[in-house]
Amino acid sequence: MATPSVMEREAAQNIAASFVGSWHGTGSVGGSVNPCCGTVEAWYNIHPVDASNKHVMAGYARLRCCGVCNAGRLELKGARSASGLSFTSYCRNVDKAEWEHGGAPVNLTGTLTSVDASKLTMQFRLDGDQSGTCVMDGKSMTETINRSSVAGRFVLKSSKVADAPKKILICGCCAADPQMA
Repeated sequence: MATPSVMEREAAQNIAASFVGSWHGTGSVGGSVNPCCGTVEAWYNIHPVDASNKHVMAGYARLRCCGVCNAGRLELKGARSASGLSFTSYCRNVDKAEWEHGGAPVNLTGTLTSVDASKLTMQFRLDGDQSGTCVMDGKSMTETINRSSVAGRFVLKSSKVADAPKKILICGCCAADPQMA
């Protein structure tokens, strides 16, 4: 995107600030890592601006094969610039070693490609370990991520929710938590 106008920069900053809160998303995963009809469900928080002028994001997701069998838990981390012009994202399947198939972390950078101040939408190009797009809608309070690589595709549509996300479990034993079972 060429240098955004003052109005576009203000809109991006306002949309980014409006995304502070708890989020829940559902989507699909497929390809060589998860060749069946995989699903993903995510819970994450986007925090207010910190001392480094970023909105820190943290949460988790669970992968299911055919919507039934547990295929893994993903740790989600990231930071969004307070300006709304960029973000970083990290995702890793904590149930697999990094060297195992499907265990390598995914690092992405989102770069603003367009902002529509009247519709309160922003579009980002995703680069890094995978490529794709991210659309943030400040009116409907939704975020849609569509990314792909040689390992397959990942689509997640999230909405802002009133409740806090479920407890983040990265410990390896999910039997006690019915949300992760």
